Amino acid sequence: MRASEGQPVSAASNRMPNLGSIAAAAIDHGRRQSLAAAVAVAPGGSGGRAGSNANKLRPLLPNVSERVGKRAPSPLTQQLKKKRTTVQAACQSCRKRKVKCDGLRPVCAPCTSLGAVCEYSVPEGLSQRDAERQRMNQVSKSHRDLLTILDLLRRGPDAEAAEILRQVKTAATLEDAVARIADATLLLPGGSPEQSQGTASPESSTSTCPYDSCRLPHNRRLASPFDQPEHVFEVLYRTGLPGTLFSSLDLLASDVLPVSRWVPGFEDDYHLTYLLTLFWTWDNTFASVVDRVLFLEDMRLADPLDPVPNMDHTFCTPFLVLCLLTVSCLYSTHPKIYSVPGDHSSRGLKFARAAKRILEDERRRPSITMLQGITLLWLYEGSAGDARQAERYMWEMVDLYFQLGLHRRTEPDNCPGWNSRMGRELQAISYIVWGIFSFNAKIAVNFEYRFYIPRPRFKKLFDNPLSYLARSDSPTANWCAYPVDCRFQPSHHREVFVAHCTLAELAEELMDLIGRSRDQVPEIDKDTRLALEGVYNGLIRWRAELPDHLQPNNSTLPSVLSLHATYELIMIRLLGPLAAKFPKERFGGSTAGALKNSSSFSMINTVWTFRAHYTLKHEYWLTQVCAAAAMSVLFNLDDGCADVFVRACQALHETGEFVRMANKNLTVIQQLIDRYRIRLPQVGRTVETRYFVALRNRQSTAYSDGTRVLMYVPTQEGGGGCKVDNIQVGMLIAPTETLSLTVD
Repeated sequence: MRASEGQPVSAASNRMPNLGSIAAAAIDHGRRQSLAAAVAVAPGGSGGRAGSNANKLRPLLPNVSERVGKRAPSPLTQQLKKKRTTVQAACQSCRKRKVKCDGLRPVCAPCTSLGAVCEYSVPEGLSQRDAERQRMNQVSKSHRDLLTILDLLRRGPDAEAAEILRQVKTAATLEDAVARIADATLLLPGGSPEQSQGTASPESSTSTCPYDSCRLPHNRRLASPFDQPEHVFEVLYRTGLPGTLFSSLDLLASDVLPVSRWVPGFEDDYHLTYLLTLFWTWDNTFASVVDRVLFLEDMRLADPLDPVPNMDHTFCTPFLVLCLLTVSCLYSTHPKIYSVPGDHSSRGLKFARAAKRILEDERRRPSITMLQGITLLWLYEGSAGDARQAERYMWEMVDLYFQLGLHRRTEPDNCPGWNSRMGRELQAISYIVWGIFSFNAKIAVNFEYRFYIPRPRFKKLFDNPLSYLARSDSPTANWCAYPVDCRFQPSHHREVFVAHCTLAELAEELMDLIGRSRDQVPEIDKDTRLALEGVYNGLIRWRAELPDHLQPNNSTLPSVLSLHATYELIMIRLLGPLAAKFPKERFGGSTAGALKNSSSFSMINTVWTFRAHYTLKHEYWLTQVCAAAAMSVLFNLDDGCADVFVRACQALHETGEFVRMANKNLTVIQQLIDRYRIRLPQVGRTVETRYFVALRNRQSTAYSDGTRVLMYVPTQEGGGGCKVDNIQVGMLIAPTETLSLTVD
C-alpha cells in the first residue's frame, strides 16, 4: 500500500518497524517532501515516462518524530480487539442457530435472552473432542473386558466357568457383570464388586479370599524376570507393554489410603498408597515389626493432629508413616522417589530426611511407633546409606525396647473381647514384640552374636483361632505379586509368622551356645556338642512339622522362601563350628562338614527359586544369606561347592546395582580370597573377571567398626582340623574403603 497524505498507515507497519524503516526515517525530511510534490504535479498525459517513474518509486514511510523510536501511539494500537475467550463446548441450541455460546451452565446467556432450551451434549469440563476420546476409551475397555471374560471361560475349569455365568445372571446389569468379572484375574466367589475387582491393593479389607475357595492359577501370569529383563517388575506396570495377560492394576478409589494427612508436603495419595503396597507385598523381614491391621485402621480413622494421650495405643504416627515410605522406596524404581536421578541410593531420601527431622521430637515421648520407625531406619541405612549410622540405630532400638518395658510386658489377667479395640490392641502388641524378637534373631544369626532382645513373655495371641489374623477378610489373608499380577492367593501369613517365631526361639538357643560377644569366641566342648545336637534335632523336627503348603518344595510364596532361607542359614551357623572342632565324628547320620555343604546347596537353591519367580534387586535379607553361603564354602571350592560360591556371588552382583550392602559383602569376599590366597577353580574365574572388576564402579556402604566375620580356616597340619579366625571387617577392607570413596 502506498502511503500518501490522507491515507492511514497500515497497522503492520506501525507495529513491526524493520531496520530499513528506521534507517529511512533518518533521511532528510525536506528532500522526501519535495520528491513527493514532484510526483504529485506530474501531468498524466505528458508521456508515460513520468508516470512510470512514479510507479517505480518506493512507497513513502510515515512521518516520524525527530527522535527515532519514540513514535506517538497510534489509534489502531489503542483499539486492538479483545482476546476471545475459549469455550470448551457450546450448547445444542447455539450450535443449531450457529451463534456464539458463552458455555455458562445450566443456561448460557444467548439461550437466556431468547428463552430457548439450553442443553449440553458433553459433561461439564470436557470439550467435544475430550468427550469423544472418553467414549472411545470406554468402548475399548469394554472390548478388552469381554475378551478377558471369554479367555477366562475358555481357559478356566468348569467350576470357574459356572461361577462366571452365575455372576452374569445375578448382576443388576450386563455392564456391572462385565466390570466385576473382567477386572478380577482371580475369581473371588461370592464377593462384592470391590472384592471381585481384583484390586492390587492388598491392604484393602474388602479383598477377601477364603483359603478353601482360592486356587493357584493354572496358567501363571507372573512373567519371569528373563522374559521382562527390566530391573523391577513395576516397569512393566508403568509402561503397560502390549501383549501382557494381566488386567489393569490401578487402585480403586476406595483402596487409596489418606497417607497425605500424616505426611505434610506429600500430596499424592495414590502414589503413596502404591509405595506402601509394595512394602506389604515384598518385605519379608520388617513387615512383621508393624501390625498392619491396626496401622491401617488408625491411618483411616485417627487424627494425626490429635493423637490419643497413651502412645501405646496409637499404631500410626507421622514418624512411622515416613519411615515406612522410606523403606518402601527400596522396592521401587519410580522416577518420583529419586532425589538424584539415576542414583539408586537416593531412593526414599526425601522421606528419610523428613523422618529424621521429627525424630528428635519423637525421642521426647518414647513409644512403640518410634521403636518401629527406628528399626525401619536401620534397614534403610544398612541397605542404601551408612552402616555406621545403622549400628547407632540398632543400639537405640535395643535401648528403647527395654525403656518401654516390652521385655517384661505380659497380657492382663482379664483379657477383653477379641473384637474390641482393647482386645485388638493386645493382639497388636503381642504381634509387634514377637516380630521384633524374630527380626533380632535374623540379625544375631547373620552376625553370629548373642541375642540382645530376650524371648518375649507376652503370649502369642496372634496364634489363637479367634485372632483377627485368622479371619479370611484380614488384610494379611491374601497375597498377590503386586504390581505384576493382581490375582490373589492365600498368604498363610499367620502360619508363616508363627513358624518364624518358633524358628527364632531355636536360634536363640543356638546363639546362647556359640554366639560371641564382640571379639570373644566361645569354646566348643563335648557338653556344648551335645547341646548343639539337641538344637539340630529341634530344627529337623521344626521343618518336618510344617504343613505341606509351607514346605519348601510346595510353595513359591516369597515369605515361605525367605523362611526356609533363614532356616538353612541357622543350620550353617550350627554346623560350622562342629565341622571345625569335630571333623571326623558322625553327626546327624553324616559328618558336620557334609551337612554344612548340603545346607549351603539348599540355601542357594532357595534363593535361586526366589530369583527365578521374582527378583533379588531389593532383597536385603537374601543378600545377607548369599554372603553367608559364599563365605561358608570358601575352603571347600574343590569339594563340589564351587557352584554355590558362583551363584551366591552372582546374586550379590545383581543386587548390588540397587543395594549398597551387597557390594560391600562382595568386597569382603574378595578380600578374604586375597587374605587366605585361595585359588578359584576354573568355573569360578568369572567371579574374578566380572563381578570383582565391576566393584570398581559400584557404590557401597561402610561397615561399622564392630562388624566381624568368623572364619574356620583349615590348618596346615591336615587331619581336618581348623582354627578360628575372628576378623574385623573394617581392618580387612581398609585399603578398598579408601578406593571406593574415591570412586563414589
